[in-house]
Amino acid sequence: MIPERIKKEINRDEFYRVCCITGRMDNIVLHHPFYYGKNGKQINEIVVPVTESKHARVGGDTDSVHNCKKTKDRAKWVAINRADINELKIKYPKFDWQKEKDRLNLEFGAYE
Repeated sequence: MIPERIKKEINRDEFYRVCCITGRMDNIVLHHPFYYGKNGKQINEIVVPVTESKHARVGGDTDSVHNCKKTKDRAKWVAINRADINELKIKYPKFDWQKEKDRLNLEFGAYE
């Protein structure tokens, strides 16, 4: 569940109207690319828009964010580069955010 404060920010931001994987603008859903803790709690501060076919576990594209590591990593790359790393480090200190960002930027290049 995404908090109301974050939903309002999302609704004002043009970024969330286009799939960050395909560039398509239809059937957009929000994807949580990062989870925290042993129970896999979703991190609401960093969500990315993807088309339903890129989000579906079953009946979606074979390279969806749930079925393909490269697509999943691309969603993480977009999310972590749009996020405030310092805020994430404070809120979720056990995860090495900078190391993950460096790894993803090495794989996909500089985010623009």
